[in-house]
Amino acid sequence: MKQNDRMSVGQMSKLTGVSESKLRYYDEIGLLTAARNDAGYRMYTEADIDRLSRIATLQKLGFALEEIRRMLDDADFDFDQVFSDRIHALREEKETTEAMLGFAKTIRLTGILPQELGFFRNGSAEENAEKAAERFHADHAVRAMSDTLSRLPYSYLEHAEQTVQRLAACAGDDPAAAHVQAMIAELYEGMNEHIAAFPPEMFAMMIPILTSGGGYAKQFDRMGESGRFSEFLAQAIRIFTDSRSEKEEVP
Repeated sequence: MKQNDRMSVGQMSKLTGVSESKLRYYDEIGLLTAARNDAGYRMYTEADIDRLSRIATLQKLGFALEEIRRMLDDADFDFDQVFSDRIHALREEKETTEAMLGFAKTIRLTGILPQELGFFRNGSAEENAEKAAERFHADHAVRAMSDTLSRLPYSYLEHAEQTVQRLAACAGDDPAAAHVQAMIAELYEGMNEHIAAFPPEMFAMMIPILTSGGGYAKQFDRMGESGRFSEFLAQAIRIFTDSRSEKEEVP
């Protein structure tokens, strides 16, 4: 290759946008080793530009520089396979993150905390769930609704939280008002969309949770200015479910 086909570190930096100091560092750690001219200056080729592009791409995918050096120096390195593997790993990370977000949203939305259900105490989960249910006077409702909410996707829980916040802003209104009932319908229809066989009676299980006087109700009460949002929400849900059940009974 002719001298004119090679670039100095300054020219390489200008062309690629990578700082000269970073190029020198990559050379020092053996990640991007530049050839030297007779005067000892670093000179880069088209192949170096290609390698630098791969380095930048792998960095964006979360790989450390030492990992990248080993991969690019491996004669059997398969760039396409790396992408496939990374996509698979990122999908798994996304599913885990969404599950964690969904769990957090469920707690924030319902106030049902694992420690309140006794999962971190001595005894089996079933025994502790029974004790927690008795403590909050909502045994079947709490367990059934917790199971229901755990099956809802994060996208719905995020939307549901926003709807509940809008309802909290209306806590001083009539629970039977059309705009309040429309928001309650949003919550119900969302659950009904994602969970098969979700009748109004199952949605009504929120009522004893909200009126139990335990930590669940307090969680909702903190959202409303009056401090009685749980009572308002329970009334609105009761009106909705009673109305929906009556409509379904009509032949």
